[in-house]
This record gives sequence, structure tokens and C-alpha cells, in this order.
Amino acid sequence: MDTIVNMLPEIIALLGLLISSTIFYIYAYKVNRKNLDMEGFTLSNRSLSGNQFGNTFAASSMSLATVLVFFISTQKEYGLFLLTCPVAFVLGQYIFFFTVKKCKVDFGQCRTISDLIFSVFPSKKVARIITCITVVSYIGLAFIELYVGTVILTFFLPKSALWQTLSFFALGITVLSYIRLGGYKAIVKTDKWQLFLMLLAITAIFIFSILLPYSSTPKTSINSFYFFNVSPWWAFIFVVQIAFTNITGPFTQLTGWQRIVASSSLDEAWKGLKKSTWKTLFIWTVPILSFILLRTKGYDITELEKFLYFTRNTSYLTSIILFPIVVVGFTSALFSSADVAIIAIIHALSDNNTFSKKFKNLSYNKFKNYLTIFTVSILIVLSVLYWIKYIELTNYLVPLVHSSFGQMNILVPLSAYAIYSYKNTSIEFNANYLFLSILMGWGFVLMGVWLSAKYHFPGLQQAIVVFSILPILIATVVSIKYRQKKSFFSALP
Repeated sequence: MDTIVNMLPEIIALLGLLISSTIFYIYAYKVNRKNLDMEGFTLSNRSLSGNQFGNTFAASSMSLATVLVFFISTQKEYGLFLLTCPVAFVLGQYIFFFTVKKCKVDFGQCRTISDLIFSVFPSKKVARIITCITVVSYIGLAFIELYVGTVILTFFLPKSALWQTLSFFALGITVLSYIRLGGYKAIVKTDKWQLFLMLLAITAIFIFSILLPYSSTPKTSINSFYFFNVSPWWAFIFVVQIAFTNITGPFTQLTGWQRIVASSSLDEAWKGLKKSTWKTLFIWTVPILSFILLRTKGYDITELEKFLYFTRNTSYLTSIILFPIVVVGFTSALFSSADVAIIAIIHALSDNNTFSKKFKNLSYNKFKNYLTIFTVSILIVLSVLYWIKYIELTNYLVPLVHSSFGQMNILVPLSAYAIYSYKNTSIEFNANYLFLSILMGWGFVLMGVWLSAKYHFPGLQQAIVVFSILPILIATVVSIKYRQKKSFFSALP
């Protein structure tokens, strides 16, 4: 009997996960799958209403699981400066909508970021490397999501490389299986339920952080709520990079672009954005305040696993109420972001310069089967990497977050220019300058992951991401201004 009482928090949490997962599948199964094709699978037949756009935007526009790990890992260094993230993110969305409406971008023709840039810079090799960057970026985000889920699941399982790797792979298969039921339609259907669970978990954490008493030996004073543990210079770089990443994110992140393309109209998407803004700000700001408040009370939590143990062992009341809510809510965050990352990868591969024609010539079932094989192959590779590096993964998490978004952000000069000049005809330019500069910037960002993980230097990854944009910015200007010139670069394929 004592054993059952002691295991009650775990039993409630696992029961909650089972019920929540069942609801996911019920929602996904109820999707209308009649006459589904590639367009319906990746874009929900372009039928999203404002409410549907708003729910999926708030639930999955930016990975909550990734954000939570990022906030937990960096609140000690940057404190309230983390609020730059939600403010800049929402501001970026409004700037993006204003810009594309003013420039009259045709989302019917430009299904992806690659298609947009190709419409102004007509080079297949430039378009294809942009697709490659997009795919690799979202594979990185999917990896982080599955890692977060694995940390949660292995809380209930033996702590071994085998169990963790199997959990990682099983989570990926679970997400893929309900995506197969209805593609983007299934994701939109489940996001309403996911959003509810996420809001519930965040509210519970905030109440807990307020009610929890100060520790007997506080490690920090209330002043730490306002200050940070890095130099002002690195704090400045952090704010600049985070502001830039989030404000320019909508111009280069395919998940947001795909959501607009899937909407019945740009005006409908705009209505959804305005309705969901408060939910997005709530989801982002409340965790920051909660984790920093816990730190000011003497609870120095810098890892997700420590936070789970903390909610499980603080008191019996929190263990049977807060702990299950956190487990179910965080897992919901994983589903809401991992599914969007996977469907974005599929959508990127279906753009006009990669496999669009081949996909359209396939039957719907063959299309799904090929994509299933491709996705399972990626999951196997990621699982092997997890097996090899799982001990060191904590060091790589924050650099991976910066890198995943940084890879897309290096494309801002091209994307911004393409939107600005969208109504004009395509220009002649030196494609090789652009191709090489994109390759160079991409290489810098990826190198930054290894350097940041190896040397643990605050601000290093942010500085590298900012620096990586320069080659593409310079090449964009040079390619446009000197587009008629010939050079040895023209010999490249």
C-alpha cells in the first residue's frame, strides 16, 4: 500500500499522458481525409479560419518545449533580459504581416521561402541550398523536441542509454503516426487541445513559484530578479541577437510561412494573429517570470530534469497536482512543435525547385509512404546520434537552439529583398556569389554549435550567428550591383 501511495504522482502523470495521447489520436482520426493530396496533406487545402490559425499559431509558432529548455538553461545568465524573446517575437509577426500585405506577396504562388526567393533570384542551386538549410534547421528543432520528451519519459524508466534512445525513437514514431492520419489538418485539429494543456501547465507553474516559500538558505537575493551573471557586453549581444532572430524570424521560418499559405486568406490569418497575441505572450512571458522567481527564492534550477525532480519532491501536494500537470503539459508542448517541424520538412521538400512535380505525380498513398520512409530514416539517424552523444547533450542544447533558428536567419537579406521587390520582375544576378555566401554563412552557424558546446563561453553562439549573416548581406548587395560581371565563380556548378 505504501508503495502505491509513493508511486501515486507517477501513476497520475502516466494516466494523464495516456488520456492526452488518446485525445490527440481521436482529434487526428476525425479529420476529413476525403480527396486528400499533397496540397491537402501539407497545407490543409488552404482552408484555415482565423480561429484555427490563432490556435495553431499560439500552440506551435515557436517551440514551447525548446523555449522552456532555453529559459531554464539561461535565466541564471540573462534574467529579465529574456523578456526580449516574447516582445521581439510578437513585434516581428506584426511587422511581417504589415510588410507582406503592403508588398502584395502572392502566397498562392510562393508556397515556401525558397519559392519566394526564387521568384526574384531565379537560380535553382540557390533555391535548393535554401531548402537544404530549412530542412536541416527543422531536423535540429525536431531533435530538441524529442530530447525534451525523452527527458520526461525516462523520468519513469531506467536511466540507461538504451531506454533513453528507445524513448527518443518511440516519441518520433508517435508524432509521425498521427501526422499520417491527416497531415496539416490533423495538426490543426490537435493544436486546440495542446494549447489548453500548455496554458494549464504554465499557469500551474506560475502559481507554484508564487506560493513556494523561500529556501532556508537562499542562494540569491531579490536583486537577482533584475540583474544577470554575464558581462554587460555579452548581455547586449544577447539582446541584439535575440531581438534580431525573433523580429526577422517570420521572414525566414517556414512554419509561419506554411501557416499563412494554409489559411483561406491573408486577412483571415491576420485576424487569427490578433486574437492569439495574448495567448502567445502568456505562454512566453509567464515561464520566464516563474523560473526567475524560483531562483530569487533560492532554488537554482538550470536543467529540465532537475525541474521535474523539484516538482515531484517538493511536497506531496505538488507531487500529485503540479508534477502530473507539468509532465502532461510539457509533453503536449513537444507534440505541438515536433509535428509542425516534421510537416515543415515535408513541405520544404515539396517546393517548386525540389520534388514538387514528382510528388504531384504520385498517388496520395504512395506520397505518404515515401514521406514515412524518409521521416523514419531521419528518426533512425537522430536516434543513433542521441545514443552516441546522450551524455554530452546538455552542453549542446542551448547552442542547438541558437543554431536552428540562426541557420534560417542568415537568409534574412535575401528574403527581405525578395519581399520588397516582389512586384518587380526577376533580376539578373551572379548566382554563384549568393550560393557561396550562403554556404559560408551556414558553415559559420554550424561551427558555432561545436565551439559553444566545447568552450561554454557566454554569448559566443549569438555573436557567431550575427557574424554569419554578413557574408550573405554583402553578397546580396554585390550580386545585385555587379550582376553582369563575370568571374572565376561562374565556373562553379
